[in-house]
Amino acid sequence: MVVRPEDYERMAQSGGYFEGRPLFVIEVISPTECKSRRMQKIGLYLEAGTGAVVEIDYTKHSASIYRPDEDAPEVVHDRISSPFSGDLSDLFPNIR
Repeated sequence: MVVRPEDYERMAQSGGYFEGRPLFVIEVISPTECKSRRMQKIGLYLEAGTGAVVEIDYTKHSASIYRPDEDAPEVVHDRISSPFSGDLSDLFPNIR
Protein backbone atom coordinates (compact mmCIF):
# COMPACT_ATOMS: atom_id res chain seq x y z
CA MET A 1 0.00 0.00 0.00
CA VAL A 2 1.06 3.58 -0.54
CA VAL A 3 0.52 5.93 2.39
CA ARG A 4 1.22 9.59 3.07
CA PRO A 5 4.62 10.27 4.68
CA GLU A 6 3.01 11.69 7.82
CA ASP A 7 0.85 8.55 8.23
CA TYR A 8 3.93 6.36 7.84
CA GLU A 9 5.87 8.38 10.43
CA ARG A 10 2.99 8.12 12.93
CA MET A 11 2.83 4.35 12.41
CA ALA A 12 6.60 3.92 12.68
CA GLN A 13 6.76 5.92 15.92
CA SER A 14 3.87 4.04 17.53
CA GLY A 15 5.14 0.62 16.45
CA GLY A 16 1.53 -0.31 15.74
CA TYR A 17 -0.59 -1.06 12.73
CA PHE A 18 -1.35 1.50 10.06
CA GLU A 19 -4.38 3.61 10.85
CA GLY A 20 -5.47 5.99 8.17
CA ARG A 21 -6.38 6.16 4.51
CA PRO A 22 -3.95 4.55 2.06
CA LEU A 23 -3.61 6.43 -1.23
CA PHE A 24 -3.84 3.15 -3.08
CA VAL A 25 -3.33 -0.55 -2.52
CA ILE A 26 -1.84 -3.27 -4.73
CA GLU A 27 -3.11 -6.80 -4.09
CA VAL A 28 -1.53 -9.80 -5.82
CA ILE A 29 -4.02 -12.64 -6.02
CA SER A 30 -2.92 -15.83 -4.31
CA PRO A 31 -3.99 -19.03 -6.11
CA THR A 32 -5.49 -20.31 -2.85
CA GLU A 33 -7.50 -17.19 -1.95
CA CYS A 34 -11.23 -17.41 -2.66
CA LYS A 35 -13.02 -14.68 -4.57
CA SER A 36 -15.35 -13.78 -1.69
CA ARG A 37 -12.36 -13.03 0.57
CA ARG A 38 -10.69 -10.94 -2.15
CA MET A 39 -13.86 -8.91 -2.68
CA GLN A 40 -14.22 -8.46 1.09
CA LYS A 41 -10.69 -7.02 1.35
CA ILE A 42 -11.26 -4.72 -1.63
CA GLY A 43 -14.48 -3.49 -0.02
CA LEU A 44 -12.72 -2.80 3.28
CA TYR A 45 -9.98 -0.80 1.55
CA LEU A 46 -12.54 1.25 -0.39
CA GLU A 47 -14.65 1.84 2.73
CA ALA A 48 -11.52 3.15 4.45
CA GLY A 49 -11.27 5.82 1.76
CA THR A 50 -8.57 4.33 -0.45
CA GLY A 51 -8.43 6.03 -3.83
CA ALA A 52 -7.91 2.78 -5.75
CA VAL A 53 -7.18 -0.92 -5.30
CA VAL A 54 -5.10 -2.56 -8.02
CA GLU A 55 -5.60 -6.32 -8.08
CA ILE A 56 -2.98 -8.30 -10.02
CA ASP A 57 -3.94 -11.73 -11.38
CA TYR A 58 -0.77 -13.21 -12.80
CA THR A 59 -2.54 -16.43 -13.89
CA LYS A 60 -4.77 -14.40 -16.23
CA HIS A 61 -2.00 -11.88 -17.03
CA SER A 62 -4.35 -9.06 -16.12
CA ALA A 63 -4.94 -6.34 -13.57
CA SER A 64 -8.15 -4.79 -12.31
CA ILE A 65 -8.33 -1.30 -10.85
CA TYR A 66 -11.16 -0.87 -8.38
CA ARG A 67 -12.18 2.69 -7.52
CA PRO A 68 -14.83 4.05 -5.19
CA ASP A 69 -18.12 4.92 -6.83
CA GLU A 70 -21.51 6.06 -5.60
CA ASP A 71 -23.02 2.58 -5.91
CA ALA A 72 -20.15 0.19 -6.67
CA PRO A 73 -16.47 0.28 -7.51
CA GLU A 74 -15.56 0.86 -11.14
CA VAL A 75 -13.59 -2.08 -12.54
CA VAL A 76 -11.07 -1.57 -15.34
CA HIS A 77 -9.35 -4.60 -16.87
CA ASP A 78 -6.00 -4.22 -18.60
CA ARG A 79 -3.56 -6.82 -19.84
CA ILE A 80 -0.36 -6.81 -17.82
CA SER A 81 2.43 -5.44 -19.95
CA SER A 82 6.06 -5.03 -19.16
CA PRO A 83 6.07 -2.77 -17.24
CA PHE A 84 2.43 -2.61 -16.15
CA SER A 85 0.92 0.84 -16.40
CA GLY A 86 -2.37 2.17 -15.16
CA ASP A 87 -3.64 5.73 -14.90
CA LEU A 88 -3.62 6.66 -11.21
CA SER A 89 -2.68 10.31 -11.82
CA ASP A 90 -5.83 11.52 -10.05
CA LEU A 91 -4.41 10.12 -6.80
CA PHE A 92 -1.21 12.13 -7.15
CA PRO A 93 -2.21 15.56 -8.51
CA ASN A 94 1.03 17.27 -7.38
CA ILE A 95 3.40 14.76 -9.01
CA ARG A 96 4.37 15.25 -12.62
